[in-house]
Amino acid sequence: MRKNTKRKCFILISVLLALLILFVSCKDDEIPETNLQGGADGKDGADGTVWHAESGSPSEKDIEAKVGDFYLDTETCDVYQLYVEGWTFLVNIKGKDGESSVLPIPPSDSEDGGDDDGNDEGELGNWLSGQGTPSNSLGNDGAVYLDVLTADVWYKTGVIWTIMGNISANIPKQNWKADNSLKILFIGNSFSNDTSHYMYDIAKSLGIENVKIGNLYISGCTLTTHLSNIKSKSKDYIYYTNTDGEWKTEESFSANEAILSDNWDYISLQQSSANSGRKDTYSPIEEIILQLKKMCPKAKYVWNMTWAYDEDFDDLMFEKYGNDQENMYNAICSAVKDVVLNNEEFAKISYTGTAIQNVRASKVNDNLTRDGYHLSNFGKYVAGLTFLHTAVGLDISELSYIPDDFDKNVFDSQTNKKVTLYDVGVILTKEEAIEIAKSSVFEAVNSPFK
Repeated sequence: MRKNTKRKCFILISVLLALLILFVSCKDDEIPETNLQGGADGKDGADGTVWHAESGSPSEKDIEAKVGDFYLDTETCDVYQLYVEGWTFLVNIKGKDGESSVLPIPPSDSEDGGDDDGNDEGELGNWLSGQGTPSNSLGNDGAVYLDVLTADVWYKTGVIWTIMGNISANIPKQNWKADNSLKILFIGNSFSNDTSHYMYDIAKSLGIENVKIGNLYISGCTLTTHLSNIKSKSKDYIYYTNTDGEWKTEESFSANEAILSDNWDYISLQQSSANSGRKDTYSPIEEIILQLKKMCPKAKYVWNMTWAYDEDFDDLMFEKYGNDQENMYNAICSAVKDVVLNNEEFAKISYTGTAIQNVRASKVNDNLTRDGYHLSNFGKYVAGLTFLHTAVGLDISELSYIPDDFDKNVFDSQTNKKVTLYDVGVILTKEEAIEIAKSSVFEAVNSPFK
């Protein structure tokens, strides 16, 4: 058994060396265009980076090696790299059962074509490379992928890519800043519709070249329902996507399909607006994230803090908060502080609810929704701006973009008509509107729950 494992480890030396050569060749200042099915010829790699392979830990060996060299322990299949401080463990390439590698192993040279746990050549996956994390639509089961930007090595099992390890541990992990591509998925409801509405246009105006916004929508959907739908792979969602400035709609979609469709940079969760101030309804969060990690392991999880209703909103949902806007806002703050803020799984919180409340303290007053709780166009703009600044980290200080129709789509509950901000006594120039929006976001950062 050990002999078989050792033989496979030796076979993997050439595999990892091929990956290393590809990585080094793409490490120059200008990274060549990469063909995912083959790749362009790279530049010659730097001289001297060498693979060593022996049985046992390299720290116990007298090896003539220099900084940057790699070492494979053929006994354990551990991979090391030599730094100034000494040999550093990188990754283990032995299979989970302790007998075979997680990488596809070519057939042996034996007459019978290999032992029982080998693969026939026709069944092997394919070797791929590219800049950034691989899309789950890319490659076959058993494929291996090298991200030339990060040196992460991915392996595809079924329809999902998972990280095996990194062949150069001193390189930072991939994120949207590295390839100027930003991919955000919302798992939400109508409030995520409002938050995401202008985000593509805002991100593009701030210089992000490739933007993808996805939004899984069910009206009033709660965390409990999201969890149930993910577990059952229910096709109850409407799936909205924006990759070119236009929103596209797909009916009868499952959350699982959307999550697996790409390697998202950020996945946003939120509670239904009616339950957003009730801490006892937040319990499904942990299990939802556990399910998400299985499908999109590198995504960062973000919480979208929803907003309170208009003061004069007349609905049973509002009665939970005594029909009091301030009471509802404080309840939302308390839930987010006590449940979300202390959850290490969330990389960031979008303080959308606080930014909206800040706008209400401006001359806009309580004229920020179209029906008492869904946002007007200006409200959607503020919500998207808040998310991109507080959750993603985009610099909005020099922002000059605002949608042309920012002053439309305010709902007048007295006349039952859509009116402009001007019609309700609020006159804003575009410059004033941008300044109010940015100031509201900046204050939300300074005082997230005030």
